[in-house]
Amino acid sequence: MSDTAWKQLGIGLVLMIAMLLPAGLYAQKVKLTVVQEGAVVQVKPETGSETIQQMPLGATLEAERKVGEWYEVVVTSRLGVSLTGYIHERFIRVIQAAEPEIRTEPKTPSQGYAGPAREKKGDFAIGLGYVSASLMNDASSYTVNWSDGLLTSVSERGEIMHKLEKKPYGLGLSFSYLITGGLGVQFRLDYNASAQLEPMEGGSTYRMDWSWEDGRSFDLTDAWNVDGEISVYPISANLIYKLQSGGMFVPYFSGGVSYFMGNAKASSTRGVGVTWVADGSQFLDYINVPLSIDESLSHLGFNLGAGLDVLFSPGFGVNVDAAYFIGKSSELIWQHPVGTYPGTYFPENSWSLDQDQVELLNGQVSSLEVNTSFFKIQAGIKVLF
Repeated sequence: MSDTAWKQLGIGLVLMIAMLLPAGLYAQKVKLTVVQEGAVVQVKPETGSETIQQMPLGATLEAERKVGEWYEVVVTSRLGVSLTGYIHERFIRVIQAAEPEIRTEPKTPSQGYAGPAREKKGDFAIGLGYVSASLMNDASSYTVNWSDGLLTSVSERGEIMHKLEKKPYGLGLSFSYLITGGLGVQFRLDYNASAQLEPMEGGSTYRMDWSWEDGRSFDLTDAWNVDGEISVYPISANLIYKLQSGGMFVPYFSGGVSYFMGNAKASSTRGVGVTWVADGSQFLDYINVPLSIDESLSHLGFNLGAGLDVLFSPGFGVNVDAAYFIGKSSELIWQHPVGTYPGTYFPENSWSLDQDQVELLNGQVSSLEVNTSFFKIQAGIKVLF
């Protein structure tokens, strides 16, 4: 065989081997240098993929293989984690080849960790925090004036003095998921400890003063207890935006709609004056009538918040979160039950209250005003996935 034939055969074999090599597979590492500003290493070899790291002008890299127009490189994050990514050929220039490396299998982005901590899409957080809320007013009162027969003036005054013993702490749970870039959705539950309704000094009081036509006058005072509880805990659906700093500190902002759940319960007693005529004389007494509140506080509201994640590893960190929950104020009406009640000084007598009379009594006592808005700051742990 002639020299020309041998040369032609050799060229043909080289071309066949080049065609049979897997697309983009190098038999050796290639050293690259960044020659264009705005160069980035991305998670996948495709436009629009998430950014792993920005590369400064003049930085050097080693490529283990090429996939189309992309070089596969390994970079080190600020957390000290080695990450595999891809850089487009327009950003770099090949400066020299390194020592050959035996590759048994092409490396893919799915092998090992594919991005820094901020590239994890979802996270779950749990925290314990301080809750500041006014919740309610400190008194409900009523004044009734009437006269009947020989009674020229009867004045009834009552006051239900109440206060809340609030436990200023609450538990918070949240789940967040990033949809695109730093923008995502968040679902959170904020469970706050119930506030106990207790009497203020003096409790609930009732005072009645009356005068007769002959000039006689009397007064009396009685007192009762008051108790109950108020609970408020919202479930929220929010938008969340995380600032993609690339470091261990990740600040964020959130806001959305909250569905407030909870209820208000309270019970106390009041006095109601009664009079009657027997054996040609007019008598006066009062009855003890229970009154109560048992109403749901469920309604729609809003919340605004901000927080900071401090990441110690790609999948774990601590979290500080502050939020203001905007709920509505409700006026809760004290309810008097229909029933029959004995007199206080003349217990052998009793008086029945029908529905019409009860509705009149309900409107006499000022309402219990409850404000469900509150501020909360909490700290806890966060797991990213």
